[in-house]
Amino acid sequence: METVTHGESPEDLMGVIERFDLRNVRIIDSASIQPSPRINLIYGGNASGKSSLLEAIHILALGRSFRTHQISRVVSTGATSMILFAQLGRARRKQLSVGAERGEKINRLRIGGRTVRTTAELARELPVQIISPEIHDLIEQGPVNRRRFLDWGLFHVEHGFMAIWKRFAKALQQRNAGLRSGLPDAQISVWHAEMGELGQELDRMRRGYIERLLPLAQKHTDVLLGGASRLKIRYMRGWRERIDYTEYLSGSLETDRQFGHTRQGPHRADLEMFIDEMPVRDRLSRGEQKMLGTAMRLAQVELLRTGSGLRSVLLVDDLAAELDAERRRRLVGALDESGCQVFVTATDPGSLGEESGRIEKMFHVEHGALREVV
Repeated sequence: METVTHGESPEDLMGVIERFDLRNVRIIDSASIQPSPRINLIYGGNASGKSSLLEAIHILALGRSFRTHQISRVVSTGATSMILFAQLGRARRKQLSVGAERGEKINRLRIGGRTVRTTAELARELPVQIISPEIHDLIEQGPVNRRRFLDWGLFHVEHGFMAIWKRFAKALQQRNAGLRSGLPDAQISVWHAEMGELGQELDRMRRGYIERLLPLAQKHTDVLLGGASRLKIRYMRGWRERIDYTEYLSGSLETDRQFGHTRQGPHRADLEMFIDEMPVRDRLSRGEQKMLGTAMRLAQVELLRTGSGLRSVLLVDDLAAELDAERRRRLVGALDESGCQVFVTATDPGSLGEESGRIEKMFHVEHGALREVV
């Protein structure tokens, strides 16, 4: 007979990390944990290594750190690479092993014992989202963060998205190279039909995704902001509405040549958010913007789970930062209700206040040494 813990059905364990091993990650020489499929608290003092555990999971799943642009800075001093390994739960109690060795000049990836070439293959097996004190960057910073938000969702729910995006990006690169090198119009125009078709398809996918996401984002916004505030998400596709992208490319050729690049298109898409018809930047405080950013992430992982049955892993770094007790209560409650596997960092086990009872496993980190607290 199969044994399923924590009241989870075998199907509910899809996407859960059942074991995670790491070596040579910042000040953590070696560690291994068997986390809960629900909320896990990793606590310790400043610079103890608690965020490094989250960082390692993020690197395994997405191939990049959320703390630095240089992977080499994450590798422990004196080591040439970090080694990451996870056993993931699958339906009917099966397991899937994934691993990576990453360094400045090393990038080896494996899934189920076979070598894979791209991080995208790992990312599809292990959907990971980060909720950090900088979550409000989704709202306050430039469009790159919002396009990344859009494309994370599409990557996981639209299986043709990545191939279409790669084809578009390659054609865009070639058109831009032609613009900079002064190729004749006829040679540059060769790319317009393909870029136009791919651009329209990316627009269709993104528009449809936002339409499906909005009701879920509204639900989570109501919970986290604690009121009936009407959320509106305006999707801007990156070029003028009511004009075919192929037509735009042909009409903008002369101006694009002057600038040396393709100024508009799916690579310039953006989102703008409103609460009660007011721009979020003007309507919400910093703490409220964090709650809205979290609501958007929770909407994404819910949409993924209802569509594919695959649970996401939520990495919540420094949960208590700039949040009062009431907001912490709402956030922890929402994380618990999300059905995701959650890893939360804090400086002490009491940081979650009255919501500490929702924690299923605790791990203490001190000077890079990680142990489970029973």
